Amino acid sequence: MIIQGVPLTRLIKWADRACRGLLALIIFSPFALFLITRSESINKELLIPINRAKKAAKILDYETIGKGALAIEEGFGGMPLPNLQSQVLLISYNEADDRFLFGLKSSFEKRESKSGKKHYLAYGKGGELLFSKRSSPFFLTPSLHEGKLKIEVGLVIESDKQLVVDERAEFVANEANQEQTARFLGEGVFGEPFVVMEAAKLLAPDQLFLMYGGKEYESEAQSQRLLLKNGIIYVKRGDTLFFERGEWKLEKEQTKKTFLAKILNTSAQRVDAEISDSKGLLKRKISICRKPYRNTAFRAGEIFSQIRPRTATTVSLKIAGRSDHLKRGDWLLKDKNGWQLLAKWEDVESYLRFDKKGELFVFDGVEKGHFCGHHFDAMREKCEMIRLPLSETKKKKATPARKQKFLPFEGDENEELDFD
Repeated sequence: MIIQGVPLTRLIKWADRACRGLLALIIFSPFALFLITRSESINKELLIPINRAKKAAKILDYETIGKGALAIEEGFGGMPLPNLQSQVLLISYNEADDRFLFGLKSSFEKRESKSGKKHYLAYGKGGELLFSKRSSPFFLTPSLHEGKLKIEVGLVIESDKQLVVDERAEFVANEANQEQTARFLGEGVFGEPFVVMEAAKLLAPDQLFLMYGGKEYESEAQSQRLLLKNGIIYVKRGDTLFFERGEWKLEKEQTKKTFLAKILNTSAQRVDAEISDSKGLLKRKISICRKPYRNTAFRAGEIFSQIRPRTATTVSLKIAGRSDHLKRGDWLLKDKNGWQLLAKWEDVESYLRFDKKGELFVFDGVEKGHFCGHHFDAMREKCEMIRLPLSETKKKKATPARKQKFLPFEGDENEELDFD
């Protein structure tokens, strides 16, 4: 049978195929809808590493690596990391306790650390390197050995628990100079201890101990002297001072929590010291230089006059117009009341401790017709030898005998009696 020129058998086959297609569409449409929904969830899962990367970018802007203060220098071995050798500085350390203080030059941030501790890094808005308060892909690990600070820098990026970037480099950090150290620590970090030491004056060695000290005061004679607000301290290389109650002291025992000052070098013109805290981490060097000495002449001839020997060891004389006498070894101290004799040993000890201050004259005795001694200024920085000639003793001229005339007892009242 033929319908409009198309065989009936063919029409039946077409209808059968159409029914099968419609049936297949009805059966598989739910499955297709499931596949579409599943693809959206897969896309969301694929976006997770991207979101993580965006969060990491807020901490570390990878585009700033190698720019600005952290520009990659030539000859760094071709590593994709910036050369931080000029950016990480060792400020101070205490190797005995494996503690050290280091900082970042571009931001002048500092950290106290021990060897092996990891420190995370980040970048500021201006491209300066900062210490990060939270985890970051960029970090450094310092370690101290024999006074050298070794730095390991790392850049580690992971995605979906898979390592994407792992770059590392090592170098030895430079030490901060005095100006950089002062900026890292701040001017007021040492406070009163540094201010008191900075106000100290360097005096010349004690001339009195050099001249008369002997074995008992040999150590003081060979030391340099620092004039502080609480008095004079004799110091030599290797000594340690400690700060307590507003004063620097030189003692064998000291409190634990205090500032220390170690004497590094001494000379007649300069004393170098290093001030540190009790941990030995905060350190600052200071140099105390000696100022030019103001020389004032001592006019011994105007002070001592009419000097005459009385015995082999004593003389009589006038001291500033006052009659007195001296014996060999006497000390004369000039105070507000003039020249006074230090007659008691307690007075001598008080002068040696600078409880009594003033010019000093030590009478050495008479030598070859001269009055000899040594004069010291008030701070005993200068010693001057004194030699004055003895005064000549004026001999009285003998008066010639003359005739004695007396009134007569009896006889002519004009008569004179001559007993010659």
